[in-house]
Amino acid sequence: MFQGLIAFGHSLAGFMTVESIFFVLASTLVGVVIGALPGLTATMGVALMTTLTLKLPSAQALLVLICTYVGAIYGGSRSAILLNIPGTPASAASCLDGFALARQGMAGRAMGIATSGSVLGTRSSAPTSSSGSPCSA
Repeated sequence: MFQGLIAFGHSLAGFMTVESIFFVLASTLVGVVIGALPGLTATMGVALMTTLTLKLPSAQALLVLICTYVGAIYGGSRSAILLNIPGTPASAASCLDGFALARQGMAGRAMGIATSGSVLGTRSSAPTSSSGSPCSA
């Protein structure tokens, strides 16, 4: 039963290289930029990044694509809060409350709430989905 969790821990330790951490930071930044641009969705960002990951090992290529997707979903809230234009369809709800707060002069608070919601959601869903996926396979 715990063999899957042990293998998961070993794979996480394998990603703690300088090259992998660079790929995480760079692809997350690219994802935030893609998400902040209205008209470019997270799915389109992953499709654009797929061509750049052809020569990478499969584990690092998936890491780049996942980080791009997560960054794009988060980046869509920036334009939704500041411009009332959702960068991605997932951030359409941020337009309702975030732009209203921005007009009241509390744009920093709205972006902080969006950031903390994204961090908490990612930190809770990643372990849950990765520990539950071996059971469903």
